[in-house]
Amino acid sequence: MGSFTNSFIPKKDIRELRSLWASFQQIKHQYENNRRSLLNSLADYGCQFANIVSDSRGVTAQRILEAILSGDTGEALRKHIRKILDDMHKRRGRKLSAGLDEICEAIESNITPAIRMALNLRSNQLKIYEDHMKTVFDTIKVMVLKSYKELYDLLLTIPGTEDMSVIGIICVVGDDLSSFSSIKKFASWTGLAPGNNISAGVSYSSRITHGNRYFRRTILAIAQGCANQKKNKSGLGNLFQRLRERKGYNKAKVAVAHKIVRIIYVIITRKVKYEDSPNDQSLAKFRMDQVKRAISRAKITEGLCVQSETSNQGKVICASVSMTQPT
Repeated sequence: MGSFTNSFIPKKDIRELRSLWASFQQIKHQYENNRRSLLNSLADYGCQFANIVSDSRGVTAQRILEAILSGDTGEALRKHIRKILDDMHKRRGRKLSAGLDEICEAIESNITPAIRMALNLRSNQLKIYEDHMKTVFDTIKVMVLKSYKELYDLLLTIPGTEDMSVIGIICVVGDDLSSFSSIKKFASWTGLAPGNNISAGVSYSSRITHGNRYFRRTILAIAQGCANQKKNKSGLGNLFQRLRERKGYNKAKVAVAHKIVRIIYVIITRKVKYEDSPNDQSLAKFRMDQVKRAISRAKITEGLCVQSETSNQGKVICASVSMTQPT
């Protein structure tokens, strides 16, 4: 038995949190399936509700859906929608780009009373799922903050994380990773490490493995948060942008997720917070190097001049290519 290492079996309270987190994810999955089914049913009867809202779970979207399912038609429905839009403009946050006429035209449908009754039942079922998700998540959050508040605060320093993602990490792996002798083995267990299918010096595949689906889903959501950063990009956001330009969106996202897994391992084992280093100039330098390599490969450097603009500190800001007249 000395040749085998112990399997990763967390403590009893983490196993309990794992079970609750799995229940939360299953309820969430059922909620999303039913929500998509409701939107598809509306579209089948000519109601283009999904085309006028970017998020059907928003406050305004939910009120418009209730107006559709209320049975109002004609001027009564138009009056109802006008009141919803007036209330929307009084609140802060994102606004619908569609106007009153466009919304009323999109939600016109031929839904019969019997179909409307079925859709109302499905809408009520979605509210039940929402209540169940809130109950389970609140229970999990209380348990996590009671026993793992310090680790919770440390994991929140990772760019792209939020309340739900940090709680998901703690529920799956806990605060003890002594079962993994190295950071590579932990990354392999998560299923986010690149594959190594090489034979006779030829790499046939570098696809990731399955791993823990709930943990992998959480880490990929964090990587997506880094990818969505528009201003004040973090180091992980810049890493995603560089890899995206070379490898494509999906491969860049998985690579950033792998980086996040390694960061999580260091935070849990060493109990230190993540210190971000954006390195704003790395992306501009990377792009300038790409321009130089492209010119070199094409063998047309004669007559072309690569120029770089630098700041007072000598850092590269941008690169440009221009034609030069022969002298």
